[in-house]
Amino acid sequence: MKKILFIIGALAVTLPVINSCERDITQLNVDPKHPQSLPSVNLFLTSQKNLFTQLDEASVNRNISRFFTQQWTETTYTDESNYDMVTRQINARHWNTMYRNVINMIKLAKGALQAESQKPGADSDVMDNEWVQMEIMEVYAWVNMVDTYNNIPYTDASKAADGKLSPKYDDAKTIYLDLIKRLDEAIAKIKVSKEGYPDYSYGGDMAKWKKLANSIKLRLGVNLSDVDSSVAKATVESAVQGGVIASNADNLTLTYTAGLFSSPLYQNVNVEGSGRKDIVAANTLVDALKAKNDPRIGKFFTYKPGTTEYEGGEFGTPSAYASYSHVADDIIKADATADFCDYAEVNFLLAEAAQRGFNVGGTAQSFYDKAVKASMDYWGVSDADATAYLAVNPYDAANWKKSLGEQSWFAMYNRGFTAWTFNRRLDYPVFKNPVNSYIDGVPTRMTYPATEQVLNKANWEEATSHLQGGEDVATAKVFWDKN
Repeated sequence: MKKILFIIGALAVTLPVINSCERDITQLNVDPKHPQSLPSVNLFLTSQKNLFTQLDEASVNRNISRFFTQQWTETTYTDESNYDMVTRQINARHWNTMYRNVINMIKLAKGALQAESQKPGADSDVMDNEWVQMEIMEVYAWVNMVDTYNNIPYTDASKAADGKLSPKYDDAKTIYLDLIKRLDEAIAKIKVSKEGYPDYSYGGDMAKWKKLANSIKLRLGVNLSDVDSSVAKATVESAVQGGVIASNADNLTLTYTAGLFSSPLYQNVNVEGSGRKDIVAANTLVDALKAKNDPRIGKFFTYKPGTTEYEGGEFGTPSAYASYSHVADDIIKADATADFCDYAEVNFLLAEAAQRGFNVGGTAQSFYDKAVKASMDYWGVSDADATAYLAVNPYDAANWKKSLGEQSWFAMYNRGFTAWTFNRRLDYPVFKNPVNSYIDGVPTRMTYPATEQVLNKANWEEATSHLQGGEDVATAKVFWDKN
């Protein structure tokens, strides 16, 4: 993987030419430390880094998605593992970060690219690829926003300069359909013989970007299965025909670098990096892994201090740091690798699609086996152990949602939002609401920011009216979550 130095401020600046005959004094008005415009590559890489960091974030001020599927729990302060999203305004921070630091920045990058395309010598094929990379990342961000909140500002988003200070909320399903269309258009523009931006994940390899685009399309199609089966089937089959992620080498990842751009898990979970002892393994996940004798447990967690046993703290209750298993060292090291779309996920989606009767080139059983094996490979489990595990944990077609739900929960470990999406669609595992929960059940969405109720009230009220029960609560469901 190409490693890229992430720099925003350090840009090459042309200094004014001074000689004995003339001096270009207009350049004296240019502040080299505060450029008026940035190259599109800087803006795109910043937006990509912002997206990845937000989804991987573990600060309880910014992202508590790992609590939604009870992977981790807190030690002393347990408000967030009891689903308090209001006191710290986690819902607003996610909303603002995604709109301002990801989606709007991609819009700025597209504007910069358009300006660059007018320069002499611009390679139109390369620029098409660069636009495609931005479009795919933007679609990825939009999918997360719909899956998190339901109806959201989409058509009017990032249009404050055009006077759209109170953006309307678009219908969530309509957004999904438009995102599928946008992916199709992006895929059609890809020139695999040329490179794109030297991005963090694929280094500009457009063949891999094409697989990613089809894999996101696959995710959209499967999510639509319970609300529009014909569109879901067509979308899924089209994605498969186009070519999805085909190995762990195609995974969408980001490898952090120790120092200024160290992993957010190092900064927030690792005692060395954070100086805090706030997180331990949750008994919900640890007990499930132990019950199946899952060989990934040692890749996910450490032993309980002073023992050779794994033990998780009771989810949602204070759990002394010294008494329970911790997050494994490799996951929270400064230069860890984070995963955002992978071969295991794609195979679980294909297994579900096959089970639903879609033509995806294999059986639910075969894709289930590939998914579990892909996860085992990713986490460094031996082929022998993976084979033995599948022998005693085979696919159960009679209880396919339970089978896929439980195994995708294991495989999507440390990917909070993705694990949450699988869980809501498949309804397995069934999580218990902690006894001190702030809400009436395990979250199925995040509520809109409180500022929307004040600054965009009419549109917020209209969007809320489409939610289950007509209330903006965390236990209402997004449009595709029908069961």
